[in-house]
Amino acid sequence: MQFEGAFREDGKGESIWDFFSNNPGATPAKKSVHKNATGNISTDFYHRHKEDLILAKELGATEMRMSISWTRIFANGDGAVIQAGLNHYMEVIDFSLAIGLEPVLTCYHWDLPQALQDRFGGWISEAIVPIFANYSATLFKAFGDKVTYWTTINEPKTFCWEGYGTGYHAPGINDMVGSYTSHLHQTLGV
Repeated sequence: MQFEGAFREDGKGESIWDFFSNNPGATPAKKSVHKNATGNISTDFYHRHKEDLILAKELGATEMRMSISWTRIFANGDGAVIQAGLNHYMEVIDFSLAIGLEPVLTCYHWDLPQALQDRFGGWISEAIVPIFANYSATLFKAFGDKVTYWTTINEPKTFCWEGYGTGYHAPGINDMVGSYTSHLHQTLGV
């Protein structure tokens, strides 16, 4: 899950990992995070990014790989842009560049908005494609003049298999035989 913390600050919405870790046993596979850990504070990169970036630079790093939290840009996955979220990531990018770290951005790192999971089953529905495209375009427009290197989706096999196959990761769907997918297709028409 995202490590930046600031779970509900500045308009951030709930991601599948926020739900998964804050509601032990509430996911379809009845899984929870080891020792009920959450990412609510985590490394607190949201508040400590300057200090952390300086430490990375002092250790000899030349790049800063960072993930954007989708729910910090669109609380429910789409709709109104959260300007505070764009401002935060712009501050991280600007500070990285100022101290000589090349930002490398990842659009999606396992933090699907819970609202999209609830609305149509998340990644198993093609309805997510235009929503993800709009989210990504928003990032490219906001940061594209400063960021050269991008990763669209981090480890797609892992989040698909662990999130929707075994259920060990968020959203906690155990669909080893396809019953969840079949159910969604029948009930939602997706």
